Amino acid sequence: MKNFILNGLTVEELKELIEEVMDEKLPILPKTQIQDQEDILDVQGVAKLLHTTPQNIHAKKRAGKIPFFRFGSRILFRKSEVLDAFPSVNVTYRKNSR
Repeated sequence: MKNFILNGLTVEELKELIEEVMDEKLPILPKTQIQDQEDILDVQGVAKLLHTTPQNIHAKKRAGKIPFFRFGSRILFRKSEVLDAFPSVNVTYRKNSR
C-alpha cells in the first residue's frame, strides 16, 4: 500500500480514499448472502418495492427520507426501514407474475 500524507486532503478526498481502499480490501458478498441477513435491497429493489423509478429513490435518499447504508461503494437499504419510512405504501407480493 502506498504511504499517504493527510496534510492538504479535504474531507471529501479522504472519504473517496477510504471508499477506494474498502472496495479493494473488502470482499463483495454475493447478493444471496447479503439478502439472507435481512431483506437488503439495492436502489433497483427499492424502486420496484415502492413502484417508482431509481431516480426518485436517489432523490428521496438525498433528501433524507429513506435510510440507507453503504457497503463499499454500493448503496443499500433495509427493507423494514424503507417500509417504516413509507407506511402508506401498498406492498403486494406476486410469484411467477408475467
